[in-house]
Parts: sequence; structure tokens; C-alpha cells
Amino acid sequence: MGAVGREEREGKAAPKETPEIAAVADAYRQASQRPVTSKTVTGLKRDAAVLLAAGLPVEWIAARAAEMPARGWVNLQQHVERSTEPLPGQRTGSQTPEERRGLPPWCGQCGDFGLNQAARVSSKWRTLGESGSGERCPRCHPDLVAAA
Repeated sequence: MGAVGREEREGKAAPKETPEIAAVADAYRQASQRPVTSKTVTGLKRDAAVLLAAGLPVEWIAARAAEMPARGWVNLQQHVERSTEPLPGQRTGSQTPEERRGLPPWCGQCGDFGLNQAARVSSKWRTLGESGSGERCPRCHPDLVAAA
């Protein structure tokens, strides 16, 4: 059986090509400045289809795809999840790092007793005790604040 048949059987076939999906793949190709494997293109198209279906703007997704080759990255969904680049129309400027990541404001008392600045931008460190090993901070850990 050919490569296409094997990919379809494993659920890894590229989604139906649309102009939006093609624009995202083209942005990656242009930024790459070297040949891109068909496996990479297929993965980009699959990721682009998921992100477009989630309602993200094609221009924003394409811009994220163009950032990836310089870093050697090929997982568009993962890059978009970690991106701090604001969406069009999203408030910026006065936003704190916590707000940009969707976190409640950091209390400044957790995360190695306020010494670990990583707690400002990552809920992983918003714990009581040392090195993120204690219980979740009741003042600012997003899981506990949301439940309250």
C-alpha cells in the first residue's frame, strides 16, 4: 500500500486543502528558506485545520507558523498554545504577564516564599513550600481561585 494509504489508515492524512490552510503552510515554507518535507507540511496543515476550526484568525496562525523554522519547530498547535503574541483585538500594553497567560494575579507570597519569579507566569510554581512541591496556593493558584 502507498504512503498515502498508510497515513489515512493511521489517521494522519492531511486535511482537505483550503486557501487558509495553504496560507499557513506557505508562511512556514517561506520563512524556512529551504525545502520542507512533506511530513512537516502534512503536520502543519493538520494543525492549521484544528486551529482554524477553533476560530483563530488565519493571519495570526500564519504569523505563528512563520516564527517556527528559525527555532527548528514543527508542531504548530504546541507553538500557538505557548505563544504570548496577542490575538487581533486582544487588549495589550497594560496587561500583566499573568493576564496575558490567563492567570489570576500572583500573590507574591507563594513560589519559594515569593523568591521564585516563575510563579508570576506559571501556575506550576504557585505552591506553598519550596520548589513547587507544596500544596497549591489558595490565594492565586488558578485551580483554587476558579473553584472559589
